Amino acid sequence: MNILQDPELYANLDINKFMYNTDSIGKTQIISSYQQSKGIIPFDIISLNNDYNLTANGTYNLLDSANPLDATLYLNHSKFGMVQQFIGNVITHLDGRANGSIHFAGRIENPYLKGSASLEEASFMVDYTKVKYKIDTGLIQFTNEGIDFGNMIVSDQLNRKANFKGKILNQGFKHLEYDMEMNSPKIELLNTDVLDNANFYGKAVGKASMTIKGPEENIKMSITADVNDSSHIYLPNSTSKESGKSEFIVFKKYGKTAQKSADVPTYNLLVDLEVTANNKTQIDVIMDDLTGEVIKAVGNGRIKIRAGNIEPLSIRGKYNIESGKYDFNFQSFIKKPFELIAEAGNFIEWTGSPNEADIHIDARYTAERVSLNELVGSANFSNAVKSYRGSVYVIAALRNKLAQPDIKFSLAFPQGNPISSDNEFSQFITRLERDDNEILKQVSFLIVFNSFAPVGFNTTNTNSAYTVTAIGINTISQLVTKELNKSITNIINKATGDKSLRFDIGSSVYNSGNLLDPTGAGIAINANKIDRTRVNLKLGRSFFNDKVIVNVGGDLDFNVRNSSAIQNSDLQWLPDLNIEFIVSKDRKLRAIVFNRNSLDINGGSLGKRNRQGVSISYRKDFDEIIW
Repeated sequence: MNILQDPELYANLDINKFMYNTDSIGKTQIISSYQQSKGIIPFDIISLNNDYNLTANGTYNLLDSANPLDATLYLNHSKFGMVQQFIGNVITHLDGRANGSIHFAGRIENPYLKGSASLEEASFMVDYTKVKYKIDTGLIQFTNEGIDFGNMIVSDQLNRKANFKGKILNQGFKHLEYDMEMNSPKIELLNTDVLDNANFYGKAVGKASMTIKGPEENIKMSITADVNDSSHIYLPNSTSKESGKSEFIVFKKYGKTAQKSADVPTYNLLVDLEVTANNKTQIDVIMDDLTGEVIKAVGNGRIKIRAGNIEPLSIRGKYNIESGKYDFNFQSFIKKPFELIAEAGNFIEWTGSPNEADIHIDARYTAERVSLNELVGSANFSNAVKSYRGSVYVIAALRNKLAQPDIKFSLAFPQGNPISSDNEFSQFITRLERDDNEILKQVSFLIVFNSFAPVGFNTTNTNSAYTVTAIGINTISQLVTKELNKSITNIINKATGDKSLRFDIGSSVYNSGNLLDPTGAGIAINANKIDRTRVNLKLGRSFFNDKVIVNVGGDLDFNVRNSSAIQNSDLQWLPDLNIEFIVSKDRKLRAIVFNRNSLDINGGSLGKRNRQGVSISYRKDFDEIIW
């Protein structure tokens, strides 16, 4: 051997941590030699590790610029994640074990592969949907055309099955072209969050047909899904009502820090997603991601979503809402849940641009244990109105465009309640609702303070000291009694083992002059004096699978000052009994038997008036009324 004219080199290397691209192969032995006159480097690679158990032998010809590589890789129950670089980025996160042999030829950066590998306990992820699928067993063929996955059974994380077949065609792993399809009666279809796709994201399960076809520079993914299991899809509104940008994203998965969105993929992908949703699907339409204002809807409909790397998002279809919630954000700091009213004809309809969707939603917020004292003041209404303490419904009607909906508010009361049939009070509420400023003020007070505000039109009482004082005391009282109700109800439930029992206590203060002088002319005499308190006690229970509801209780009305405008004004006990019978399956038709007592004024003396009777109540919501 002439070391200067024709040198020869020999190597026997032991590498403790051998890396191939980003994969850590582990302990590896490489045996190789080189003779300059031949220009060929023969080599043997031995890597007998738990994860990568493989060997390879072959040659690399330095004198052949076209096809220098000639080698064979042998896999023995080895991980095969290194194959990822040859199949592009549409299918990612390859994992599992493989047995077989693969011959490599051509140039090392774009080799031609031939051979086969049998898979065991393998898995992969569809990059756009972020769904991981498992492969128990399968066979991959490497041919002159590319990679042939053949026909195999894949399953999701809950072992729901799908038929999968496909090929990735290539020329030396350049110019990849996909031809894949998957069909299943029920499987996971979507598993993304806002960092994966800011346009739409969520989780979906259902009957599906998916195809991935086309060259890498123009791939088309088509998914036709009939959602038939619990699914949750989010549709953010890119037009925020708040000024500013969202700097942080809070996840329900606590402890996970939000990272920057993934880099734009190197491939071009167009996705056509057609979803037929039923009432197992919840769609959240995020009205404002900064304030957390969200419509959470459950319903049915067919929605077509078209999106991609270089094409703007478009949505078409109508989603009919059966139930759900509207998280209404008041002045950016108070969030209140509105319930979407069933059978109100609620829907969201898209015709292209996500922000140009038409919206028709009626939602209801329930303010509990509200007194009407502050609202009616000294007006001459019935005792049923003046003594009412119960639920008040704030109805929000959202109309027109999703990005900037028109919101109109109205008020309502529970069905079967005496004040609902009080004509004078109904006219008063109608007049209030026609005044935009007044209804907004009342809604604001109900949402923030759980109380009405004094009306701003046609009031003869110019001294508001009593009103402000009463609102302050009653609001604090409602907050305290709300927590007290929870505690006592929990104690009763634990003691009796009956979760249908409910205890309620409430209190309010007022000026007795209101009872004697409904015109309000005499209130100024004692305007700042609150001299009476009303304490309401109620115990409720349901029977026969919630078909009969019984409420017993009453009011304790008594003085809190030595002086009172009413003679004989000591403690008054006003017992009540209310029994509701649910007549229809939809719970809309009810028969009510009642025995009620209310305060009654006879001259300057205080007494009580008793009313007994039976009423029938039926409720039906209409989208519109045609005369």
